[in-house]
Amino acid sequence: MFNKPEIECTPLCETIWEWMVHYSSTVLTPSECEWLLDSVGRVADSVQQIAPNDEEMLIAALLYSFQQHLGIDLPEELPEDLFEQLGEAVLQLIEGTVEMTTLHANQASVDLVSDLHHENLRKMLLAMAKDVRVVVIKLATHLELMRTPGSLSEDEQIQNAQLTRNILAPLANRLGMGALKWQLEDLAFRVLDAEAYQSLSQQIELTRRERELYVEQAVTAIRNILAEQSITGEVSGRSKHLYSIWKKMVRKRVEVESLYDLNAVRILVETVSDCYAALGVVHGLWNHIPKEFDDYIANPKGNNYRSIHTAVFGPEGRVLEVQIRTHEMHDAAELGVASHWRYKEGTRYDPGFERKVEWLRQLLEWKDEVVDQESLDVAQSLGTRFEDEMAQEHIYVLTPAGEVIELPEGGTALDFAYTIHSGLGHRTRGAKVDGRIVPLNQPLQSGQRIEILTIKEGGPTRDWMNPNLGYLATSRARSRIRQWFRKQDFEENIAAGRTILERERVRAGSPAVDLEKLVTRYEQKDIDHLYAALGQGDITSGQIAAALNQPLERQKPNVKKRLRKKELVTDEDTESISICGVGSLMTAMAHCCNPLYPDPVIGFITRSRGVTIHQQECPNALHLIETEPERVVEVNWSCDHKVQNTVPITIKAYDRSGLLRDITDLFSRESANIDAIHTSTDKDKHLATIRVNIELDDVVRVGKILDQLLRMRNIISAVRDR
Repeated sequence: MFNKPEIECTPLCETIWEWMVHYSSTVLTPSECEWLLDSVGRVADSVQQIAPNDEEMLIAALLYSFQQHLGIDLPEELPEDLFEQLGEAVLQLIEGTVEMTTLHANQASVDLVSDLHHENLRKMLLAMAKDVRVVVIKLATHLELMRTPGSLSEDEQIQNAQLTRNILAPLANRLGMGALKWQLEDLAFRVLDAEAYQSLSQQIELTRRERELYVEQAVTAIRNILAEQSITGEVSGRSKHLYSIWKKMVRKRVEVESLYDLNAVRILVETVSDCYAALGVVHGLWNHIPKEFDDYIANPKGNNYRSIHTAVFGPEGRVLEVQIRTHEMHDAAELGVASHWRYKEGTRYDPGFERKVEWLRQLLEWKDEVVDQESLDVAQSLGTRFEDEMAQEHIYVLTPAGEVIELPEGGTALDFAYTIHSGLGHRTRGAKVDGRIVPLNQPLQSGQRIEILTIKEGGPTRDWMNPNLGYLATSRARSRIRQWFRKQDFEENIAAGRTILERERVRAGSPAVDLEKLVTRYEQKDIDHLYAALGQGDITSGQIAAALNQPLERQKPNVKKRLRKKELVTDEDTESISICGVGSLMTAMAHCCNPLYPDPVIGFITRSRGVTIHQQECPNALHLIETEPERVVEVNWSCDHKVQNTVPITIKAYDRSGLLRDITDLFSRESANIDAIHTSTDKDKHLATIRVNIELDDVVRVGKILDQLLRMRNIISAVRDR
């Protein structure tokens, strides 16, 4: 029986460990089995140091590391009773770690060394981690891989070391896992620059353990003197690791003897005055080195970093660096705008991403402090918040060559193409996502590999600019497409703009459009330039639709004067009805024009049915204004109008198998309930007419639905009925 590693195992952990011992002993030699179990145990130990009370993460780390070493499929190999005990959370952690491993393994051979690529890849790894614990397991198992590369070739070891230095060590740093970070960096340093590693190791006379003991001696001395002076403070120390020493030597172009911070102590106190009091105590205890003193409290750095740095000849006359700051300054340096990791890595400030990193670190702290159900609920709530937030703002996808591209949430393959190059976007006609052809307007997800299918010559289509069709989520792509159309033939743009305006007029149910007012509104030279601006995308179809749907100004002064102001009712009087201005009177929608929110409307008081609501431009309403103005009242839609509106739509199409199914599927995707549907077919002409009433809580979405209907195969027309 092999010795179990030094980890605090629950009964389930014990059972899993016993199964791993039994399984490995049946497929490996005793020496191989011992090496494997020692390696798995070290992974578990690293995970437990970060979150000692998280049983799910510990079990997932054990099983993931075990299956990676043996190359087995756990669901197939685990006994059924043991598999059922794991729970869904453990299986998801293992699956998530496998996905992350696959992703960064593919990146290991990518010949891209730009800082932007590395930064985007780090963001993508976090964005894909639905559970922060996946990142912890990945870092712990990768640390073990770097310690014991086993049968990896020299090239594979170099690739792993590059991945470690560029991606994983910075991730560990940002998550506050300093011990993992410096171990990963030193191990990568040993592989990538073996000569410098060996030389530096020999130059540092004392071993790491001896230096750590020296720092502990200094910490004890400072704690004692602070207590004597009645200064409350936390004192901690660290011995600088090899890679950090080497980086500073390269940056300052000095030898190791010129560095004064190989051993360092940090003092955290309550107030600024305590900082200077602690400084006086330290300088009174040991002689300081004047040229190595910096007061970043009195003179903060440009990123608002605040702290006192000094160097002294500490115990035994050896150089010791001391940092003194308040707890607030420390939090700002570690998690705020003056973040230490950003100073070290030289990356740009990204508030959204740093907020997520801070949540990750908080979640790790909660996982470490779970002692009761309330703590567990808080940790789970924070984890859910992180998952929701990481799903927002940005996604990270891959080019065929492995470069990481950042896009906004909802970004499509077309956005991806224009992000790469405008010429590629113009010539795009299709896309493959992970090897499968997908629609150009399908939103992408983090981690997907995108391949753009192009033609030799060509340009964008005007449909790409239609917001209802969802082709674009980036302003860059829209701008490039507008520029392209701007360069095209003026007459062609006029014709295209005229078509777009007519389409929006029909959808808005407007019998006529005041073109001169639109020319003035959009500051165009004349009507032709209005059409051209619309055709080339400077004015969007959405803007035109909004203009046509806005309440029209009263164009006949005599009509406005003849409205019955004395019978107007204020908004305060409305309660249960959805139209303001008619109090609690019974209302009904006129069938002649079927007004729907947000159409401009007026009311007509009938003799027996309360108030009938018409569109302002309805011919019947205009006739009533002229003939019986005393019965006309002003009405408006209420501000909190949230009702299900029934919208009648007529669709004409060439008949084909599955036509009705495709149409109803579209309504379902758009959350449009079908209230009634009627179909008729002209068999001689193979034409189908479909009249359908759909219920929507926001009629503004009708335009999007009509656009998508027109994109369907065999659809001739789709219009909203009045």
